[in-house]
Amino acid sequence: MIQFEITREMILAAKKESREYSDKLKNSITLGAGTTAGIISEIHFSSHFIGSKRVRSYSHDLEYKGMSIEIKTKRRTVPPEPNYFVHIAESSKHQMNEKTYYVFYSLNSKSRTGHLCGYISSIDFFKKAVFFKTGEDMEGLVAKTNCYAMRISDLNELKESEGI
Repeated sequence: MIQFEITREMILAAKKESREYSDKLKNSITLGAGTTAGIISEIHFSSHFIGSKRVRSYSHDLEYKGMSIEIKTKRRTVPPEPNYFVHIAESSKHQMNEKTYYVFYSLNSKSRTGHLCGYISSIDFFKKAVFFKTGEDMEGLVAKTNCYAMRISDLNELKESEGI
C-alpha cells in the first residue's frame, strides 16, 4: 500500500470540484456523499502516475497508458488492513471490460492520511470477488447494496515508480 498525506490543497480543490456535480452521481452507494473523497483519490493518482489524464465519463475516472481507470474510494476512521474488504456495487458491472482497471483507495479525514490499497482489472475482480446481497453480513459490516467484495490482500500492489 502507498500511504500519503491528504493536503489542505487537495481538500480545497476536491471540495471546489465536487460542487460542480449538481446532481447525485448515478449508481452511487452513498448518493454522492463521498464525491469529495473520490476526487481527492483522483487528484492523488493523476499527480503521481505520469501520463494519467482525468476525464469526466460515466464509465471511468481516468485514462492511463491506454487503460480506463475507475477509482474506488472508501472513507474510514482507521488505517486499512490487508483483510479489509473492497467492493463494487452490482450496478457497476457495466464497467467490466478488458481495458478497465479498478484502483482502490482508503481515506481517513481525521488523520488526513490516504492509502492507495491496490488495483485489479475489472474482469479479474468479478471473477475473484464474492457476491453479497443488500443487508447481508460481510464479517461485521452490512452490505449497503448488492455488491461484489474481495480483500485488500488480493489486490495487485501498485508502486508509483512502476505504474500499472
